[in-house]
Formats: sequence, C-alpha cells, structure tokens
Amino acid sequence: MAAAVEVIGTKQAFRFAPKSIETLAAGYAGSLRRTKLSLLSTDRAYILGGLFAKLEQALISFTTGFLKQRGFEFISVPDIISPEVLDGCGMERLKGRHNMIYLLDEQRHGRFALSGTSEMAIAALHRNKIIHRDQLPIKLSAMSRCYRAEVSDVQEGIYRVHEFTKVEMFGLCQPDDSKTMLEEFVTIQKDLVSTLGLHAQVLDMPKEELGLAASRKFDIEAWMPGSQRYGEISSASNCKDFQSSRLNITYQKKPQETKDTLPFVHTVNGTACAVPRMIIAILEQNQLSNGIITIPEVLRRYFDNAVTLSKPTGATGLYWRKSRKSN
Repeated sequence: MAAAVEVIGTKQAFRFAPKSIETLAAGYAGSLRRTKLSLLSTDRAYILGGLFAKLEQALISFTTGFLKQRGFEFISVPDIISPEVLDGCGMERLKGRHNMIYLLDEQRHGRFALSGTSEMAIAALHRNKIIHRDQLPIKLSAMSRCYRAEVSDVQEGIYRVHEFTKVEMFGLCQPDDSKTMLEEFVTIQKDLVSTLGLHAQVLDMPKEELGLAASRKFDIEAWMPGSQRYGEISSASNCKDFQSSRLNITYQKKPQETKDTLPFVHTVNGTACAVPRMIIAILEQNQLSNGIITIPEVLRRYFDNAVTLSKPTGATGLYWRKSRKSN
C-alpha cells in the first residue's frame, strides 16, 4: 500500500455536505450525459456539453501552454497503432477479462489496436533510431484520445471510462539522467495541480504496484469531496531501458561506436492532464453550497474572465457571471 510522501494545497473544510460531480452536473442543463448510450456507444460512455465541454478545452489549452513553458515540444500522434508497439511499451493485452486493450478485427483492419495513451505512439516514433547524445534529453507532449477496455464492477461516473482525452509527457535521456527527469516530471505535475488550486497528495508507489515497464512510479491523487476519497489524476514513471531495449532506441556517445555497442536511452513518461478526472477534482473542490462552481483563476481567461459558473436559468444552456474587471 502506497503512503503519501507529500501534500499539495489545503483540504477545504466545507460547511455543507459536498455534492458529487453527477449531482452538480444535474444543475447544468446539457453539460453531462453518462447514462447508457445504447444507440451510440458503451455503457461507460459519456457526453460533455456546455460547461464541461468548455472546461475540457480550457484544460487542454492551459496544460499544453504550461508544458511549452517548460521546454516540451508538442506533437500529434495516431491513436491506431501496432500491437507490437504496445508489447514493447509494456501495455497489457489479451489477458482475458482484465484485458486493457481494444484490438481491431484483424481480418477486416489488419493487426492494429486502439492506443491506451499517446506514450505508446511517441515511443514508437523513435523505434530503431540512433540519437546523438547532444540531442538528449528530448521532451515531448501530445494530446490524444485514450482507449481502455479494462473491466470494473464499480460505477464511478466519469472517473473510470473506456475512452477519454489526455495530455501526456514523454522523455528520452541518457541513463544517468532518468532519475532527474522523473523528478522533473513529478515537479511539473505538482506545479500544475497547485496552479489549479487543487488539494492532492503524492504517492511513491511500491514495487508490487508497478506495471511491467516502470522501475519507479509516483501517483498524484486529488481530493474528491463528493465521494470523500482521493482519486488518482496523474502518474509518472521511470521505465529506464525497458521500452527502449524492446523498441531498439539507442544513442551514440562517441563517433567510433558501432550499432552493436550503442547503449539504450532511458524513457520517462507522465500524465499532464487526464481530462475527466481533472474535471471531477475541479468541480467538486470548487463548489459552493448553492451548486455554483468557482473557476480556478488560471482558467478564467478561457471563460471571458468569469469568476464563477452559475446554474442556467433554463434548459437552453449556461451563463457565467463576469468579474468586475472584465466589464
């Protein structure tokens, strides 16, 4: 069982019983549909509209800008990838009921799968490449849809879903630098959570809870007062040469080195923003007793400098209360 190694922000003491995101969403017409969409998708599908659709776009814009200021190059990657890439990155597949991967029909579409995270495609972009040491470290970020076929008997709203939007961080570096890069990624995650004004905790995950690829992993869990628990919103892992040795990503330290003697790079990955879970944390932590939600200060520019998101007066949509400075 992981123990918290650091606390971010202060847990708010509500003077009322805080509502869950589903209850809060009921006050915003057309914002969230999570009931079974039998004619459209799976029973764990959801539709974002109104407030939540706008908040999703705001979080993506804010996060990508946040990473750009910290030296990341933003790229766009495909969501349909080879299963061999998933194997090389350490993603579970074909393990019966607990399979996490959506494999496409091979006879109709070939040997392809839906990506569980953009980390896979970013890593594959460097497959069979020799990187000069002067090019390292490389820090990349991407926004993509993530597809998870994992099974859960627990109804967790939009916390655990089959597809969602995520901004990911990925790094390649020399072996001696991967520990420092992991620390940098975790610092970025903590700064992002803190900048959004959220209360969360950092967990140093024990070895028995690491995936196939990770040699060390940190999780960040945000407080979700509607369910009175902490929920994971991001993780960061040092995969060392697990992925690079399987994808043959090497680097050249000296000109006389041959392909057979080149060392493998180390890879590090981290969640910057898993949108649905971040939405839960933001709405539940920023709710007022009347159901109105305060917008985090750094996101207000995406809402015409609004301070709060007020309940709509009718079923036609939303309106937001302007700050005095914006008038």
